[in-house]
Amino acid sequence: ETYSICQGETYNWRNKALSTAGVYYDSLQTTVGCDSVYELTLTVNPTYLFQETYSICQGETYNWRNKALSTTGVYYDSLKTAVGCDSVYELTLTVNPTYLFQETHAICQGETYIWRGRNLTTSGVYYDSLTTLAGCDSVYELTLTINPTYLFPETYSICQGETYSWRNRNLT
Repeated sequence: ETYSICQGETYNWRNKALSTAGVYYDSLQTTVGCDSVYELTLTVNPTYLFQETYSICQGETYNWRNKALSTTGVYYDSLKTAVGCDSVYELTLTVNPTYLFQETHAICQGETYIWRGRNLTTSGVYYDSLTTLAGCDSVYELTLTINPTYLFPETYSICQGETYSWRNRNLT
């Protein structure tokens, strides 16, 4: 007799659980005292496990075995070999974070704001970026507001020896 199983399975033959390929024998005696020999050729077909790891950045998608993946986890897929045993595919996916650092600042008209090595003098939204150790973006965003300054010119005359009181100051 010949029989095939897949790796990890057992075959019960004549009260024995077999899981290793080989030729097995068992015998009985007939009623007249002659041997009856049983022979089994057991084949153990391999199963396969294909493991891989991959990393992406937050917001990206990894296409693996017709699946679009974007979450950290362990994923599996399987196929059958030509003899019906499993081929298992295992993916360990890591999603590394990206960062957005937002800040807001205001200065007065005529001033300069130094941000990440740049001299800024106009209102606007400014960006700078770095790359993390895992190769993902760290984005810095600055919203800069320039507040106006005002000049209110006044002219006033006084005679020598008089005092003019202006904005809580006495001027001579």
